[in-house]
Amino acid sequence: MRVVRDGEGHPAALGIIRRESGAEAGYAGPGAALAQESPVHLVGFAPFAYPARLGANKAALLANYSDILAATRTGELVTPAAEWLIDNHYVVEESFRHLKRDLVPRYYHKLPQVTLDGQGDVPAVLAFAWRYVALGNSDFHTETLTDMARGYQEHRVLTIGEIWAIPAMLRFVLLENLRRISDRVNAARADRVAANTLADRLTPGDGADWPFGPDRPISEAFAAQLLYRLRDGSQAADDALARLEMTLDAQGTDSAQVLQHEHARQSAANVAIGNVIRSMRRLDETNWTTWFEDVSRVDEILRETEDFPRLDRATRNDYRDTIERIAHRSDLSESDVALRAIAMAQDQLVGHLLVGRDAAAFRAACGYRATWRERGLAQVRRADWLGIFVPALVLTIAIAWGVTALLPDTLPWIIEALFFVLSLLTVSEAAMGIVNLVGARLVPVTRLPAYDYDAGIPDDARTLVAAPTLIGDLDSVDDAVRLLELHYLANPDGAVDFALVTDWPDSAQEESSEDRRILDHALTEIDALAARYAHVGRRFYLLHRNRIWNDVDRIWMGWERKRGKLAELNALLLGTGETTFMDTSPRPPLGIRY
Repeated sequence: MRVVRDGEGHPAALGIIRRESGAEAGYAGPGAALAQESPVHLVGFAPFAYPARLGANKAALLANYSDILAATRTGELVTPAAEWLIDNHYVVEESFRHLKRDLVPRYYHKLPQVTLDGQGDVPAVLAFAWRYVALGNSDFHTETLTDMARGYQEHRVLTIGEIWAIPAMLRFVLLENLRRISDRVNAARADRVAANTLADRLTPGDGADWPFGPDRPISEAFAAQLLYRLRDGSQAADDALARLEMTLDAQGTDSAQVLQHEHARQSAANVAIGNVIRSMRRLDETNWTTWFEDVSRVDEILRETEDFPRLDRATRNDYRDTIERIAHRSDLSESDVALRAIAMAQDQLVGHLLVGRDAAAFRAACGYRATWRERGLAQVRRADWLGIFVPALVLTIAIAWGVTALLPDTLPWIIEALFFVLSLLTVSEAAMGIVNLVGARLVPVTRLPAYDYDAGIPDDARTLVAAPTLIGDLDSVDDAVRLLELHYLANPDGAVDFALVTDWPDSAQEESSEDRRILDHALTEIDALAARYAHVGRRFYLLHRNRIWNDVDRIWMGWERKRGKLAELNALLLGTGETTFMDTSPRPPLGIRY
């Protein structure tokens, strides 16, 4: 018989992670209070080792799930909290997979620490997540999390790494709480089964011994179930109830309190477990990049610049990575680095300081302590082409020398020398391959900064999609117009225009009636395309060039063919010179930049 007294043992002794009060007026106040609290007190916290605790929680939840599932298959009635565990076990498993991926031990142990009240040090964001889960009874919403993060940062600014760790820490604390609830739910289920077994022995009045006393207390789940089973009015049941009341009285309680506490405990477990499951689903549905940018102080500072809000997310992340790396290897905070970048940019774009040509100078101005690898790569870059040629040459000579050393000692020296010289050509390719391989491993990949045009290209970046082509027959015109329409359908939003930039094929005469017929057909098709999408304004254009006489080839042709088309297109858009474009249709609008 399994009998558990509430409040004893681990992890049941830790209780559900819940704080009864503190967030009545919102979460900003508790966040600010936590940032100033020293040492920090966390309700229900007990020291643990990560990731060992994560593995223990996973094993315990799986065991509890298996026990409850097996009980239901035998027809045993279970509580609503237990049904939550059965129905949503897949959500729990998925959360463990996410946590194993997102919160690796090295990352966990590198996070800034805070001191707990007599329980050592833990990552500050773990304390933040623990307090948040306790205040909301495991009910996560981005609005309350944002309020608490902002209140917290009024007194202690979270680093970039800490903010990214918050979702994983929330998931960890939710799983920790779920493990504790499931332990209690499964223990109470086992106690009810044991109570039923004892009731079956007691009610016939066979004189079964009463198993409880001062040295063997009774749990409230066991007592509540036994009270339910013994209320049949028989003499044996009345005797057993009297002994039960005596046992409860010795423990400082009575049947009414037991039933009240057990019903309250079941209700609390049902609410808490439902909150945990719903919160884990919301964690998966939340756009954490957007949330990060909303609460990050570094982003708040960089948004003061003109271009930062317009950058794509990958470029903004490159900026943050640079700031985080400089702050980690200098005496400045991340906010200080961002402020210094804005100050040094002098109302210009900060990208050239963070990821551009002046990045090295900016790092030096911040007192950045470069790693040996970064110093070595800087030397290689300064060496320019010699940084590749010299290692390849040295490696080629070394390999050729090693291969030559394998020749028999009886060969004449002239043969060895000739073999060495000839082998240089052979092994140079292998040496170059090794240099390329090592370089690819050592030199970090960089990407060009980019703007975010997901919502369409703005007017100040108006773009012309130009398709240079020859129109020698009606079919080529139809194909070109169809392709231009496909380009539009792939990019229908924003300030984007589309133009066919065309020439006639080379000819012995400047213009023929067939040429004019083909051009008229092209104009008709472009005008029809513009009319089809007239609701977005004029977006389609035909730019056609006259033939000019080529004295070298003795033929009429478009000037410089394709290269000439693009050069004259630039001149037309910039208005910087004469072109051979015919005045056949409307011109693209002014202000095209790309």
